[in-house]
Amino acid sequence: MFQVHIDAECNGTHIEVLPSEVETAEFMIEELVGQLLLEHFDEVVVDEVTIHFSPRSPEGQHYCTIRLRAHCLGKSSLAISGALEQVTLVVEERMSSALVELFGTVHMGQVAIISHLCKIVIPCS
Repeated sequence: MFQVHIDAECNGTHIEVLPSEVETAEFMIEELVGQLLLEHFDEVVVDEVTIHFSPRSPEGQHYCTIRLRAHCLGKSSLAISGALEQVTLVVEERMSSALVELFGTVHMGQVAIISHLCKIVIPCS
């Protein structure tokens, strides 16, 4: 079994998701990440998606944080550290691209895929 942890921060003046639409956006992210992870794992359960908006800045900037936790049953080939690192990088890249469409500027804080054999953390910059 693998655990997946994704943390991101987003900001922008023109974003597609408003603070009043958090529940809908959380569901969209859950579906998106679930489908993305199913490309690499046999079974995926998204345990938590949380979006937290801070008050809008005087300049009109929206700011939010996104936290996702999931667990996956994986393919045996992912037990090899190099394969797991590659999947982690792909998840980070595709997740970031998708979030930009909804939230404007995105900073991926961390993408981690953890198994009982190894832990791959990509501290995104």
